[in-house]
Amino acid sequence: MSFKKDLTGQKINFLKILAYNYTTKKWVCQCECNNILEVPTAELLSNRKKSCGCQKYIRIKNKEGNYPRLKKMYDKLLFEKEASDWEGWEDFKNWSLGHMWMEQLSYKKKIKGKPYSKENLVFGIRYNSQFLPIESAKDWKIFYNSEDKEFLIRFRYNNTTVKQEHIKTIPELCQLHIKIYRRYFHKASFFE
Repeated sequence: MSFKKDLTGQKINFLKILAYNYTTKKWVCQCECNNILEVPTAELLSNRKKSCGCQKYIRIKNKEGNYPRLKKMYDKLLFEKEASDWEGWEDFKNWSLGHMWMEQLSYKKKIKGKPYSKENLVFGIRYNSQFLPIESAKDWKIFYNSEDKEFLIRFRYNNTTVKQEHIKTIPELCQLHIKIYRRYFHKASFFE
């Protein structure tokens, strides 16, 4: 073995260590989101690798209770003098959360050329050059579990329910959506 201590069964940050791969000389780990990945010993023990990458996309509150990406967006709108529809940060935050904001989402104007406003701001899933408004996601069989902060893809196929659950990141969601649409519907996904 090229390591001094057997880490099998231990949990380091969001990674549970399953086994050691002698061929690649890396630890086989399972992330809390169920993804399997291999991680070198040094990255595990130095905390450089804490998850499969999913954790940076999960909606998190900082110590002050702010939403970092949402706050950055609000500051940008304020700087561009396009936040006049809202009566400050708290009003903007509450409005956004009521309109299905999640930290992974992007935003854009509904009508180009007009300033951002309550009627002209939409949140959505951006992947490559595509933008799917979050309110239209269910038309494409995409749903959001706000309790677990996860996406799922669910639809009926030949009288059975097909579903892909526990999707934590936008790239993973879009790649699975493309794969599923090719397999079951034999057509392009929204994100292709």
